[in-house]
Amino acid sequence: MQGTIAPIDILKGVLDSSLNGVAVYQSIRNESGDIIDFQVVLMNAIVEQDLGTSAEAFLGHRLSEFPLDDAQTNLVNQYKKVIETGQPYRTELQYPLPTRSQPAWLDISVVKLEDSVVVSYNDITGIKEAEMSRQQQAELLQRVTDTSLSALACCEAIRDGNGNLTDMKITLVNQMTAQWLNKPVDQILNQTILSLFPVLQDKDAFARLEELIAKGHPYGVEYCIGNRWYSLALAKFGDGIVVSASDITTLRRYQQDLEHSNKELTRSNSDLQQFAYVASHDLQEPLRKIQSFGEMLENQVSGQVSDGHLNLLRRMQDAAQRMQILIQDLLTYSRVSSKKDSFQLISLQTIVQEVLTDLEVTIQDKKAEIKTDALPTVQGDRLQLRQLFQNLISNALKFNQPDIQPVVRIECRQIRGQTIPDASPSELDREFYEISVIDNGIGFDEKYLDRIFQVFQRLHNRSEYSGTGIGLAICKKVVDNHKGHITASSQPDEGATFRVYLPV
Repeated sequence: MQGTIAPIDILKGVLDSSLNGVAVYQSIRNESGDIIDFQVVLMNAIVEQDLGTSAEAFLGHRLSEFPLDDAQTNLVNQYKKVIETGQPYRTELQYPLPTRSQPAWLDISVVKLEDSVVVSYNDITGIKEAEMSRQQQAELLQRVTDTSLSALACCEAIRDGNGNLTDMKITLVNQMTAQWLNKPVDQILNQTILSLFPVLQDKDAFARLEELIAKGHPYGVEYCIGNRWYSLALAKFGDGIVVSASDITTLRRYQQDLEHSNKELTRSNSDLQQFAYVASHDLQEPLRKIQSFGEMLENQVSGQVSDGHLNLLRRMQDAAQRMQILIQDLLTYSRVSSKKDSFQLISLQTIVQEVLTDLEVTIQDKKAEIKTDALPTVQGDRLQLRQLFQNLISNALKFNQPDIQPVVRIECRQIRGQTIPDASPSELDREFYEISVIDNGIGFDEKYLDRIFQVFQRLHNRSEYSGTGIGLAICKKVVDNHKGHITASSQPDEGATFRVYLPV
């Protein structure tokens, strides 16, 4: 027959099988009966494992023999209260264990056993770390949402007994939402949508929210509340929604201003077309009559009136001719359209050759020398590109220096947009053709650079050089229509260089 197992051994076996740490501390009293210390009388296997040593190193020893921090000292004081009052005590705290690099989170329970306390604990470090991780994520989420320029909110569905959506409870908002509503965050949380926005008491609105929650398809909508416009993006989140709202009032006003400007532009274009019609018909017809009658009158009175009178008559005809040229140039400028339906692949080599053929007589009269690089093919409007190079080459020949043979060079190279002086940020990495028309003529002072591409801007007297001051304005308009740039550099008596940048 086997020997009988002692009760203390049975108790130890039961405690060692527990998943919780268990220790028993016997109170030690002074002569007055006050508890002054505790003696370790029992520890189970979990405690030994956490302490990294056997129970024999602690059994029979007083707690005061071991170094205790403030938290442990406070815990010992709670042992005294449990014995004195008989009321159990429970707490969660971080407790240093020799086998851990970091203090462990313990869920500690203390109960009275005669004049002792039974202390049991459960290691909840993993649970606590998960809670803290969730809390940190929640704080991070709140900080991220609070820095958003959009109003953000999470709303939970409120349903009636039949499961129908009747309202929504706000469970999360950011600072921008609070700012828009002019309420602190804590006065918005747990409020309902209808309590904050009674104007949304609309069955159709809630039917659409119900559809969103059921099907999960996000959507956007714009609302006008008061005198402000808001753009809302809504997405399903559990049995509720996430709402992102942006104040688009300023954008709406810009759109309205743009629509107004477009109407004004349409009206202006209509007026310009009307002007073009008047200029091409009503204005040119009287000029033709003035010129025709002037020629007839000159022929009839020639030899009958003084040279002074004939000079006046000829000056009148010259003025009428200049007026006709001005009207034709204005018509040319007004007809330079930005429509791209006429754009196609155009050989600039062919365009320049055609222009040089047209200017052949002028080139021969001035004994000019023309040098040109191989020119590329670009997307553009043939007529407009013809006008561009016609004006640039004509100017290079017109503004030559007396007694110096005109030399005009047309050079081309491929560059990146970052080398263009007034390139936009979106053009910096794009490829452009830089086409330079270089002459050795009279040049100009670069302080007038901003003027030369404007309508009616002349740098020279009409008696010295003919023209209406529209040619370079036409060049600027053509280049703008082709999403390019044009500029110039020059010094008086040192020639001029006009650079045209066209997208590759």
